[in-house]
Amino acid sequence: MSSGRLAFVVRSRLWSWTFPFATLSVKNCTTTGNHHGIITRHYNQPSNEYLDLFHRYRWETIRIYGTSFRGNLYEALHVPSITKYHDLYMPTFDELQRALKIAEISYEIESCYFIDNGGGVVGEHNHVEFSNNVWIWQVSNNRFEQNRDGGFMIELPKVNLMYSELYNHSVDINDTHFINNVNFAFRIDGFYCNSTIARNRFQGNTCKVGCITISGTEKDFDFHDNEIVENSGKYMVEVNMNSHTPFTQWVQASISYNNIKRNQKPIGGQAPTATSIPTTYAFGVLGLQNVTVRRNLFSNKMDFELLGGQSSAMLENYLDITENWWGTTDQEQIRERIFDFDDWNSYAIAEYFPFLEYDSFNSQLFRGEKWRPILDLSKPLGGRIMQHLTLKRRSEPYIVKSDLTVMQDTSLLIEEGAELQFYPSVGILVLGSLVAKGTPESRVKFGPIPKASYKTNRGKRSTLVISDKILHPDINSRLGYQVRLRGGSNEDEGFIEIYNNTEHRWSIICDNNFNERTAEVACRTMGKEPSNAWVRINRYYDIYVYGYPKMHEQVIEWFWRESLICDGSEVGLEQCRYKVNYNLYYCMNRRDYVFVRCGPRNLPPEFDYWGSIRYSAPNYESMYITPGYSSLSYVDIYGAGILHSEKSGAIQGIYRSPNSDNVRIQNCASNGYDFVAPVDKFYILNNVIQNNNGYAIGTLVLNGQSSEQPESQFTPLVVSGVPYDVYSMLRMCTTEKLVYVKDRALLYHKYAFQTIDCIKVLRSKEPHKQIAVRFLQVNIYNDSFYKNAIEMYNGEFFDYQLLIGELTANSTLRQTKLQYMTSPYYDTMGIRVTGSPAYGDFGFIAEVVTIPQSPLGRPDYGSTFQQRIANSILSNNMAGGFFFRNVGEKNPRVTFEQNHVEFCGVKILNNTSPGVVDVFIQNTRMLTISNNFISHNAGGISVNTTTKDNDVAIYANITNNVIMYNTHGVPLHLEGHHYQGFDVRYNYIAYNDVEYRNVLAAFGIQMNFSTNIIFNNTGQCILNASLLEKISISQRYVRNAFHNNFAFAYNRSTIFLKSPKFEFSYNFILNPYNVYEMVTFNRTKYPDGSYPSVEARNNWWGRNHLSYVAGRIWERRDDDNLIRVEYEPFITDNKTVLEGKCYPGWRHFDNKCYWYFGGVVPYTEAETICRAVRGRLAWARDPQHRERNLGELVSQFQFNYDVNWRTWIFSDWQKEGLCPVLKDYRVEHTHCSKILPFICERDPYIQPQMNTLPLIVTTVVAGSVIVFIIIPLLIFACIKSVQRKEEKIERREALSRSLHASKASLCSLETHLGPPDEVKKRRPPLKIDTGLFEMSGPTSDEPTSDSIEKGKFDFHRPSTPASTTDFYSSKWDTTSYGDSDLTHYKRPSLNLLYPPRVENEIGAMAARPLLGSPYGNGTFDEVSVNASTMASVAAAEVEPFRPLVPRPGGRPRPSYTSEASYRSGDESDYKETRARPPRPKPKSKDAYRY
Repeated sequence: MSSGRLAFVVRSRLWSWTFPFATLSVKNCTTTGNHHGIITRHYNQPSNEYLDLFHRYRWETIRIYGTSFRGNLYEALHVPSITKYHDLYMPTFDELQRALKIAEISYEIESCYFIDNGGGVVGEHNHVEFSNNVWIWQVSNNRFEQNRDGGFMIELPKVNLMYSELYNHSVDINDTHFINNVNFAFRIDGFYCNSTIARNRFQGNTCKVGCITISGTEKDFDFHDNEIVENSGKYMVEVNMNSHTPFTQWVQASISYNNIKRNQKPIGGQAPTATSIPTTYAFGVLGLQNVTVRRNLFSNKMDFELLGGQSSAMLENYLDITENWWGTTDQEQIRERIFDFDDWNSYAIAEYFPFLEYDSFNSQLFRGEKWRPILDLSKPLGGRIMQHLTLKRRSEPYIVKSDLTVMQDTSLLIEEGAELQFYPSVGILVLGSLVAKGTPESRVKFGPIPKASYKTNRGKRSTLVISDKILHPDINSRLGYQVRLRGGSNEDEGFIEIYNNTEHRWSIICDNNFNERTAEVACRTMGKEPSNAWVRINRYYDIYVYGYPKMHEQVIEWFWRESLICDGSEVGLEQCRYKVNYNLYYCMNRRDYVFVRCGPRNLPPEFDYWGSIRYSAPNYESMYITPGYSSLSYVDIYGAGILHSEKSGAIQGIYRSPNSDNVRIQNCASNGYDFVAPVDKFYILNNVIQNNNGYAIGTLVLNGQSSEQPESQFTPLVVSGVPYDVYSMLRMCTTEKLVYVKDRALLYHKYAFQTIDCIKVLRSKEPHKQIAVRFLQVNIYNDSFYKNAIEMYNGEFFDYQLLIGELTANSTLRQTKLQYMTSPYYDTMGIRVTGSPAYGDFGFIAEVVTIPQSPLGRPDYGSTFQQRIANSILSNNMAGGFFFRNVGEKNPRVTFEQNHVEFCGVKILNNTSPGVVDVFIQNTRMLTISNNFISHNAGGISVNTTTKDNDVAIYANITNNVIMYNTHGVPLHLEGHHYQGFDVRYNYIAYNDVEYRNVLAAFGIQMNFSTNIIFNNTGQCILNASLLEKISISQRYVRNAFHNNFAFAYNRSTIFLKSPKFEFSYNFILNPYNVYEMVTFNRTKYPDGSYPSVEARNNWWGRNHLSYVAGRIWERRDDDNLIRVEYEPFITDNKTVLEGKCYPGWRHFDNKCYWYFGGVVPYTEAETICRAVRGRLAWARDPQHRERNLGELVSQFQFNYDVNWRTWIFSDWQKEGLCPVLKDYRVEHTHCSKILPFICERDPYIQPQMNTLPLIVTTVVAGSVIVFIIIPLLIFACIKSVQRKEEKIERREALSRSLHASKASLCSLETHLGPPDEVKKRRPPLKIDTGLFEMSGPTSDEPTSDSIEKGKFDFHRPSTPASTTDFYSSKWDTTSYGDSDLTHYKRPSLNLLYPPRVENEIGAMAARPLLGSPYGNGTFDEVSVNASTMASVAAAEVEPFRPLVPRPGGRPRPSYTSEASYRSGDESDYKETRARPPRPKPKSKDAYRY
């Protein structure tokens, strides 16, 4: 072959295998002073990337006996697996999954010495995702002493076809001493194995983190008769399993007869932590494997003797730790030494009774009674509340040092004025009832305890420097990871880079696995605040500026080639694991670079975040919940959001949702509210939710489907909204493998930062009933090199012959919507989930039911059942204001009204932010979003709806909202199925600057869009809409005002329509800064040969000339491929669309103009907004007339008006400390801080009146000048004229005499000079009419005549080349102007005036008006254009404009001058007063005391 290498080998062997096997023996040798002692490399594939063959044996053994390893610089024995794949040669998924010949490799290490080496024994498989080698470790009678790093650390890889060929890993470590090692670690990690660890001695070791760790997949192990004494570390022994073993249902693990004494925790300079966090412990059981701990002797100087941290989803789960000696027989002290459910109620209940009576393995059991804790209110609270309890008001706060659990059928009542202070990471779990009832004057308070007040985990300070770093070959071993941020607006944000010490360059991180947990550790590594870390994936447009070549020539050497895997608890990136980033090339092609923001901390440094208040059910089957009544009223919650070291909503409801009235949630680390699968209706009223690092309110409704149809009548959700460790929902990765289901349960999995393989066996409580699974949310991570899948099996055995179905990242939508059911006679289903490390947006939620279904299996949502959020202030929440998702065949009504949403969302570069009101609903009959004030946010209102049945189609009411000054997202985005109907009225949408995004988007829905004001917005286009052409639906736009908006799109169009199903009538459409007012997309031919058109008759376009109107619309008469727009007849004067002489949309009565702003604001802000629109609050001057008119205006705009509706106004009748409101047509007063709608008034346009006094004065002065100055001058001029006349006659006579004297000489020439020259005609002056664009000749600022008259000539031509405004090609590309606000298109034939804009690109543009005046007739007078009108405009224009100049951001916007009729103030005043304030500095300790 041309390669010159052997590519094909044929080997033969005898029928019977001849022993012995391949064996390498090292006996009685010494290796000293070397770089490594011994390195043995084992091949994982039969060849490498160059086709070199590797010789692998079916069985091979390495025996090391009697060998001494001394003084070697690094590991004494290093055993890496070798694979042909690396960061420059990536495998495919099929290659990794393909099973090759399996080899069994045995290591027998006996009677060896490992002394004073850089490390001990290391067996690693960092680059091997799937192995073809089975490992057998037999270690006995060895001595590891005074080694500087490591000890015994082996990793067991997952093996292809391991179980089909009945081979398992095996690890036996017996009779070995590990003494006085530094940075010691004994670790068995990885896949399933059989293991025995017995009769070993661990003494005097200083451990990296913990001393002995058994982790990874479940392991069948026996840990007995070991002596672990006088060591130092975070823990001595930890069993932490994160995956099940799918091929052996029950895995036994036993810890017995171990002597664990006199060990101590390492202080090493670390800061003290609260006792509510298990910092150090002698023995820990974490994860999902059941472990039996018996006949062990514990007596250590650690924070806790035992950590019972098993993951569990139900109370019935217990950790068996009976028959152990705990250093005392005092049960209260024993309970203090055990950290379990009563400390963190996400852990299992540790059952310690009965225990050994004295310090001996042969001790008898304690013969007394088990101690029952008694709740003493004079001491710190914690544990289970088993009977009704009332916390009364007292002078000092109640201290909660561990989780409080209100058990089922038990209530906790907190009376007014009571205050609870919590230790870090702990909260309240309510399985019964919790009522916190304060008053306006005496509120109930929940907050963190000051650091100076709580008890900490302290101990002797160690003099040893403990290193728990995982060294990477490309980082500086002394400095660790050197990290920086570049390209951000400040030093705390930017694209993250790591310094490559090998290549001496800064390397960009391009990794889709980089998540917020890793970002937290990166921020901590840089010395920045980690609690508010944000991660975005961006295109690095400015990369050339920061020292890199052109990005289209990017090479892999510029990038960091490993993925960092952190869980968030690490001190620095040095403690994070890493693996090869096999997706790097894919990421480079997409240019998905990691942008990190280390946001500021929102809590004072003297506090730590506490947990949350969780409402849940004791049973995972929701239909059997019988909770008591729970409510929160006049409650303050401050500094919550970190529960058990995980982010959590301050108030969390699982199945349950308490009513909440007058609750303040402030300065929390995560969300305000989290409701998951609520079965009750809930009301959140009069809340203040502000300065939180998450969103204010989040709701996830999980209703499912009652019918047994094979395909779901809903669309499964994509992004997972379930928090980690949700109580009362079934988690995949918990200790409970077998779960019995009676009717209905919810099963979920949320991706974490470890590779997992978990199983669940679901069995019907009633025999012979089938089990069915329907997915409510599915989002499976796409990993090309590790299988990510959900598998369903018949029965409890995971045999591929019993496979029912499988879902992967490549599954279709129909596959995710199917119901997966066991075969007849199978009452058990096995579910297996495999997943890679990924962030929490990935995962699934499934509805598990028994077939046939019970009618009790789901909540009954009646016609009046609703979930309502109203009268609340949602301010400065970083993730947004209101996040709502539902799924199911029928869902309750949703109401979001009268809320004040301001300064929410996070602004990172030019990224598009989700809506601060972000709603995705389906099969919901009613949605109301009304009377909300949405201002200064990153994002606006986003509603996405879908349904499969017209019976549950939505009616959405989007009315009376004020949407102003928003950026980074679409202010109003409405999208959904064509069954869905929207009523959008009386909204005021103004001053939004969203750059290259739509201002309004309406896709696929029926809609009535009427009486809205869309004013002075900047975006890609102002309205982008489309509909299905084959469906008999339409969108109607009636009596709206689109004016003074600025569009950035290629064609600079106000309105872009992609289909003909639109009707526009009686709209005021005048946007002088845009080239076109309306542009259409490619037309479609109907089967009958006709072409539908857009109905746009009877609208005011700014002028009353056909040529002008035609020039403002780009449609079929300009390009034959486009949809035709029927715009004739158009309104020839603006009398029809304006009321009196008012501004567009404003209402006129009593010689004033009014607009009802339905968004709710405090009184002072209402005054500021009215001044910004050059008006003032409506003045109720005449009680007999004006109040009645204002009341009628409110009742006309407000669809749910009643006699109790209140509106801010101005009145002469004042009360101290109160502000005037209009209620039931009368003026009353209320607190100025309340949020209410308001009415603004402004003067109409008034013709300038003649002032006669100046004229009289001018006439008198002029007459005096004539009498005393001009008349004498005239007399003098007459006298002088007579004298000059006489002199002229004399000169003429003298000249005549001279000519006659020379006549003879002149006649002798006889030369003909020709006829006289023709007189050159004088060019007539340029005639200028008083109207706009009425010049007799074209100028550079106006279109030519044939452009203006395009409506009269060449209607059937594809384009009009003579038009100066027609600078686009006549043929539109099919994707020239798509629905998405993120997609930008190029047409090669265009010489674009403005380049395409994409996210994270900063451009600078300058523009000016394309028309000479903001309005066609220069005013809002009812009279058509004439000279007098233009003169009046010059004298006093309704809205004068200054020339456009580029703003710092590069985008031009009109500037305004204040009107003389109002006090000084304009839009800029409001912007300055309402500029987003910096997040308020955290309150001091004294300020926290409310």
